[in-house]
Amino acid sequence: MAKKDRKTEPRVSPWKEPALVLIVILILIAFALAMQMLPSLGPEVKDLRPSYPLPKSMFAQLPPFPENFSEIDFLLEKGLLKNIGEFGPEFWKQPEFYPGFEDSISKINQSLEEFSRGGFRYVAAYGYGVYPGDYSVAVKRGESITVTTFFHSSWQVENWQGTQLEVAFPASGEVFGTPVTQNPADAERSLNIGLSERVILFDPTLPAFGSNWTHRIAVTIRANPDAKSGIYLVGVNAARPPYEMSQAWLRQYRTRYVDVAGGFGTIGSRPLFQVLVEVGE
Repeated sequence: MAKKDRKTEPRVSPWKEPALVLIVILILIAFALAMQMLPSLGPEVKDLRPSYPLPKSMFAQLPPFPENFSEIDFLLEKGLLKNIGEFGPEFWKQPEFYPGFEDSISKINQSLEEFSRGGFRYVAAYGYGVYPGDYSVAVKRGESITVTTFFHSSWQVENWQGTQLEVAFPASGEVFGTPVTQNPADAERSLNIGLSERVILFDPTLPAFGSNWTHRIAVTIRANPDAKSGIYLVGVNAARPPYEMSQAWLRQYRTRYVDVAGGFGTIGSRPLFQVLVEVGE
């Protein structure tokens, strides 16, 4: 019996179809580009902050915690590093930079729990401080010197706080055990004081540290050419901010804003921040 001839349909390679080839090429290009972009994302940022029973969100608005923070903090505490002002905000915006933070963690945790329930037993409406609070410097007539300090909100404060820094020349005081008695008018005539920032708005520290919860203040002290030789005392106090600024902040933050000034920011009658200045030839 004769075989029937069976026609075989020609087989066409899919790679000869222009549309399919173009699609595959585009997919490969997209994949290659994606692989090139992955290294640019960099390695995962490691959280170097010590472990606390506090949520990480509390520190989310702060700069990344420096790898060498503990070393720098130790050297500053021991007085081996003298210039506290040389360090950037990655250091001084960390609450660990300031005395008392670690000792307050338990209370801060209580405040967070209370805050989440809408309570106020452990939540502060206002409060602030300064670190360091005292300096002792020497300067020649006609020359100047600059010291750095940090005005900051207290722990557990839920409000924005507005204040204005004012220079004062107390009649008497004490710095590092050295008593000073002076005529405030003579001190004011002999010294010219400059502040890098005067009107301050503190961000809250609860339920998270705002990026401006602390402010770096440079205090420049210039001894006038005709200044009398001797020891002077310079202070910086907190006063109410200008009315216009206070009203603007009140409109913005409403019931979570407060003006702060005066009594609770001082220890007895001493200024919030003070510098003993020895003027010589």
